[in-house]
Amino acid sequence: MASMQTADHNANSNQTAERVQVLDANRCLLMPCHWSRAKKLLKQGRAAVFRTRPFTIILKDRTYEDSEVQPALLGRHFKKADCRFKCACFDLDGTLCDSIALCLEMFIQALAPCCGFELSAQQVIEHFGLNEEGIIKRLAGPEQAAPALQRFYALYAQNLEQGRLTPFAGVPELIKALHDKGVLLFVITGKGRVTTDLTLKSWGLEPYLLESRCGGELQLNKAAHLRELAAKYGLKCREMVYVGDAVSDFEACARTGVPCISALWQPGQDSQSAAYLREHNPGWCFSRFDKAARYLLSHCSAPQQQAPEQQ
Repeated sequence: MASMQTADHNANSNQTAERVQVLDANRCLLMPCHWSRAKKLLKQGRAAVFRTRPFTIILKDRTYEDSEVQPALLGRHFKKADCRFKCACFDLDGTLCDSIALCLEMFIQALAPCCGFELSAQQVIEHFGLNEEGIIKRLAGPEQAAPALQRFYALYAQNLEQGRLTPFAGVPELIKALHDKGVLLFVITGKGRVTTDLTLKSWGLEPYLLESRCGGELQLNKAAHLRELAAKYGLKCREMVYVGDAVSDFEACARTGVPCISALWQPGQDSQSAAYLREHNPGWCFSRFDKAARYLLSHCSAPQQQAPEQQ
């Protein structure tokens, strides 16, 4: 590590370079900062010079998990081959099940009586990220929301019973195999509690999961769920992996420092989203579920400490 005596000289000599490379306390790459910010951190004793070419500082009081980083850094930050996970978290719609088109159909049917006309798929998609309660309240209004929501739940249960909402081939086997290895397993979904519980019970996955976390009526909350689970189960964010199909899933992982497997195996997936994920999450995009399953089975293992008991 370079001497602190050279810090001012090197910071000043790099004034023409707008950004300085920054490492966390574990030598993991963070977002670069302006040279004046780097100089301030050095003078405060919060950082030291790590190398002079390119000029790089290392923080003494912050780790990657404590920091918010640009999504573009996440896929390049983690080397897929080197990662070892103690916990795997899964999205539902579009990740474990090809259900998005059917969910759109159910929303449109449930909302038609109170809207007086048939909504377009795009009108519903604009509110994705909220749970069913939030989407229906936005589109039906407060007075019509309750009956529309009951219609949606009835349609959802009916489609489950008819076998139209089934997991991708290999999903139950993967979840069971990871559970048998002692891996901590969670579902973190944008769905509401009612449909999440119906789905997991129908698929027989409930016994293998420690918890399922659901979406909110007002905003996306997956990043908060990831942080809470890490704190509750004593995990570092890099010991967790999230599997999700949406750009918002990747962005939630970027905000928390959790590696993200981008699931691109759903038929008819939006091409723009897939292109964005391939560009910003390089090496972590899987177009086949079986390949993602093999990766998880070879890179996940049980934590040494016992997870906290369910309350």
